[in-house]
Parts: sequence; C-alpha cells; structure tokens
Amino acid sequence: MLSSTFTTLREVAFDFEHDILWLKPKRQLEQAVLQTLAYFDVFNFPLTDWEIYKYLWVDNLADKKISYFQAREVLAHLPAVECQDGFYFLAGQSALISLRKQRQIIAREKYQRARRVAVLFSVWPFIKMIAVCNSLAYDNARAESDIDFFIIAKTGKTWTVRFLTTLILKILRLRPTKKTKQDKICVNFIISEGALNLEPLLIAGDVYFKYWLKQLVPLYNQGDIFQKFIQANDFIGNSINSAVPALCRNQRKVEHGPLFKFIKIILEIISGGSWTENLGKKIQLKMMPLNLKMQADKGTAVVMTDDVLKFHEQDRRAEYRDLWRQVKSKK
Repeated sequence: MLSSTFTTLREVAFDFEHDILWLKPKRQLEQAVLQTLAYFDVFNFPLTDWEIYKYLWVDNLADKKISYFQAREVLAHLPAVECQDGFYFLAGQSALISLRKQRQIIAREKYQRARRVAVLFSVWPFIKMIAVCNSLAYDNARAESDIDFFIIAKTGKTWTVRFLTTLILKILRLRPTKKTKQDKICVNFIISEGALNLEPLLIAGDVYFKYWLKQLVPLYNQGDIFQKFIQANDFIGNSINSAVPALCRNQRKVEHGPLFKFIKIILEIISGGSWTENLGKKIQLKMMPLNLKMQADKGTAVVMTDDVLKFHEQDRRAEYRDLWRQVKSKK
C-alpha cells in the first residue's frame, strides 16, 4: 500500500513538473500569436488561423518549430482575441472583417492588371523575376493605391531594366504621378541576381521588411530565380514561421512559349554589352530628382548601386515598427 502511495506521488510530481515545463513555451507561443495579430492590426487586416500560423512571429520563441495545431490550440484560449466568420483579430476590431473582404475584391482586379503588365515586361531583355509586393501581395489593397513591382534583373543590367520598364510605363501612361496613383505600376525596387540577399537593407527592429519578403508574390519566374531568392533570404525564418514555404500561384503565373523565349533571347543579344547599362545609368541619373540623389546611400531607403536600385523616398518602416510595438504593448 505504501509503495503504491509513493508511486502515485511520483506520478503527480512528474505531471506537475511537465505542466511547469510547458507553461513557459505556451506563454511564449501566446505572445507570438498576439504579436502576429498586432502587426496585421496596424494594417487593418484580420487573419485566418492558417494565416496566423503562416505569418507567426517566432522571433522570441526558444523552439521555432511550431505545428499548426499548437498555434490553433493556443489561439482558442486567448481572451484578447476574437473570431468571426473564420477571421481572428484583436478584441474590438470586428469591423475589419468587412474591410478585408472589400479589399480582397479590389486586389483581385488589381492583380489582373498587374499580370497583364508582367506579361509585357517579361518579354523584355534581362528581366529574371517580377513579383507583386507591399499591400497588394497579401490582398490588402485600397482602391486608390498603385501596384508595386519588385524585379530581379540579370547581373550588370539593373539600370538597363529600370530604364526599359520606366520607358514602357511612361509611354503607356501607367506610371504613378502626384495627381494619380490608382492602378498605376510602380517599379521602385530592382536588384540583380548577383545580390539576392537583402539582409543588409534591414533597419533596427525591421518587422515590416521581413514580412515584405515573406509576402512577395512572383508573377514571372525565369529559371527558378524566386526559389534562389528565398534561399538567399532564409534569415527571415528566425523571425517568421518558415514551415509554410513561399509558392508561385499557378493562376497568376506568367509563362512563355518557345516564340516569346526566342524573342527575348534576340532582344538580349541586340542590347547586350556594357554600353546599354552605362547609357541607361547616365540618362537616368541626369533626369533623376535631386532629392533622390541626395538621399542615395545615406541609409537603406534610397540605394543606388550597380546591383541594387531602391527608391523608397518615404520609407515608413520605422513608423510601422513603432506602431506595432504600441499595439502589442497594450495586449
């Protein structure tokens, strides 16, 4: 009888110790879920349970290998989180559901235009990848917003690609202006295939840029360059759940037959050589606004090198980081 009592006490002690050991990781996971929802709350975007798992902020988790069921279990017991129509959001933010549905319809229409332009761009020489980025990438577009493209060019041809794409947009009147941005195409970020790692462009606490990388939607992907790009930026897995890989969506993918591929090869042969790059760079620097030139290479907002052309004159990453910290501090 005494031996049985000791056995029972040992089992109770083990269960208690197990609960204590699980308590800290569970609290960490709860905080990770709240931090994820807090980030998307900044952009008025409620999430499904799968999206919470996909975008889970794992930066402060000791064990970053979290299953979908673990995240879902924790999600169901958070008093600061509410659920409606399959969407989760911070308490008191149910109005965001209708807003998300409206923006999803707007995004669908913008993607149609984005794909048409991507088809045109993809035939032009030296373009290796075209991806939709920023709010449209995750279907959170406003009616008045433009369409942002992120492009990867052949090494040594970044200035050439920017010159060609800007020229096409100018001719077709698709470039955003101060008067109108709606449905215009903005190409303000081009890198070469020799500079795929974007970690040097991060700022302190750069939550926005990490999610920006996670949310990219490739429309044109020559030679699987997108997969190489993801591998080169695997550092985001330290902050955002890497269990759900980035995929190319077939319904939005731009693919060419033999004729278009032949045309692209011919154009690359005709415009090959360093002279096109030097000429394109010279023309653009001459026409570029002085304020952009003055900002160049003084930070990571405006970068002008032979491998990276980034023109985010109004870089709001620090603002979004601070807003995120404010929201999550209240939860």
